[in-house]
Amino acid sequence: MTRITLDADACQRLDAIVDHTAEICDAEGRVIGYFVPDGRRPGQPPEGFEIPRSAELTEHRRGPRSGRTLDEILRSMGVR
Repeated sequence: MTRITLDADACQRLDAIVDHTAEICDAEGRVIGYFVPDGRRPGQPPEGFEIPRSAELTEHRRGPRSGRTLDEILRSMGVR
């Protein structure tokens, strides 16, 4: 990640943004990036973020696996 140090004026303007994303534009109005305030605790997802699967599904997938290896499948097809 690249780190850019801002002047005091830019820092004050960004510090005022606490609950939403902001577009960062150059003097001509072209969008050069977006600013997302880091008001969350380290290691925690942003507020409103939903994990796409349940904890139960995650635990199930960590459990013992069944099935055949690729090598076994290829041998049964006579490839190896």
